Amino acid sequence: MKYDDVIISVLSEYSGIQSKKISKQTRLDMDLGLNSMDFAIIVSELEDRLKINLNSFSQKNTYNSVYTVSQIIDIVERCKSE
Repeated sequence: MKYDDVIISVLSEYSGIQSKKISKQTRLDMDLGLNSMDFAIIVSELEDRLKINLNSFSQKNTYNSVYTVSQIIDIVERCKSE
C-alpha cells in the first residue's frame, strides 16, 4: 500500500501548503517551513491516521535526520511492514 497521499495530506494541512505543491522531493524545513516541534506533531498525526506505531522510528530518527517527504514515506512503509 502506498501512503503518499495520506502523508502529503497531513503535511499540507499542517503547513498550509496546497497538497498539489508537495512532492516527494519537498523539503520539510525549507519548503514547508516545519521545525522539530512540528515534526513531532506530524509523526503523532500519522500514527493516528495510519494506525501505526512510529516509536521505533522516532527513537532512531530525529527531525535533523529526516529532510524530505520521500524519507517520511520510506519510514512509514518500513514501519508498516514490520
